[in-house]
Amino acid sequence: MAIPASSSRTEHPRTPLGQPARSPPRTPRTLCGRCRPPRRKVPRRKAEPVPIPDPAKCRAVFIGVASYSHPDMTSLPAAAAAAQRLAELLSDTAVWGLPRDHITVLGADASAPAILSAVRDAARAATDTLMVYFAGHGLRDRSERLYLALEDTDADHPQIGSLAYPMLRDVIRQVGHRSRYRLTILDCCYSGLAGSMNAITAPTRNDLAQVLGEPQSPENNRARGWDDYGDLVLTSAPPTRRSFVLPGGKAALDQHCRLAQCVARRLGRVGVSRRG
Repeated sequence: MAIPASSSRTEHPRTPLGQPARSPPRTPRTLCGRCRPPRRKVPRRKAEPVPIPDPAKCRAVFIGVASYSHPDMTSLPAAAAAAQRLAELLSDTAVWGLPRDHITVLGADASAPAILSAVRDAARAATDTLMVYFAGHGLRDRSERLYLALEDTDADHPQIGSLAYPMLRDVIRQVGHRSRYRLTILDCCYSGLAGSMNAITAPTRNDLAQVLGEPQSPENNRARGWDDYGDLVLTSAPPTRRSFVLPGGKAALDQHCRLAQCVARRLGRVGVSRRG
């Protein structure tokens, strides 16, 4: 019987669908520590330190209202403690080193004219950074206007005995026009009314300035690399919500002081990255 000659053509096994069968995947080979190529070390870019505001050219006013005469407004001892704690932190040379005579701390006995006068004096003297901090109750009227509650404020009629935020804002901006930056911190209910927006998309810098009523800085600020706007407003609550304090003495104090410590770190710590 003759045996047919073998053909040089190799027949691939076929699947039931008539397609060539795929070869099984190769298992990756693991390399030991000796055979593995060394990793390239990418040099890290050093964080560029942020220049600290000159303490000699800065002023700060801290208002903490702890007690209220109206029965519907509870006392807030942590508000006064937080204002005092923030003043102590910013005066520390390891944080910022703001001189004590550049700091004004006001309590529940301060009236609206006294607060505006203290802010006016600080705004006149500040040429670098002006900071105003308020901790206490916040109220709003039917026109969605924000009022900073003082000791004799009428909770049912916030226009009586309180400090209207637009008045405080105007004093900060008009008197403190020579300041490079003007920082306002509102730790109270409805504080988001100080700069609320109802936008679907993310607002631009010009949109925020328009809502805050923020004037544009002089043209020479652009040549120095500064922001065209110098106002910054930090709030603890949205426009329609309240700001709560943990019950208890130490817990409430720790919650209020947490914001104070964060502000102190961001303003005064040396070596903070510009990207951070």
